Amino acid sequence: MIKLFDQQQANGHSETANYHSRPAWLVVAGNLGGGTVSAQIQAPDGTWVDLVGSSQNAAGAQLLQAPKARLRLHLQGASSAKVSAWLI
Repeated sequence: MIKLFDQQQANGHSETANYHSRPAWLVVAGNLGGGTVSAQIQAPDGTWVDLVGSSQNAAGAQLLQAPKARLRLHLQGASSAKVSAWLI
């Protein structure tokens, strides 16, 4: 289990984690403050791109499947958020 957000209160990115290309659950808890949490992977050129279908605008869990890559979460459009998230 990897904790990516710990009571995140502002828009921004989580720390990065190594994702090993096997299915994993993204669990988002707390108040998103009207914002959206998206999983992003690092492209070969170093830029960060959204993992299609990974956006959540409410607490919940979803199954992720992606290639082996660096992964982070991105919170945007939030105000007064308090978000925790894990990759399990």
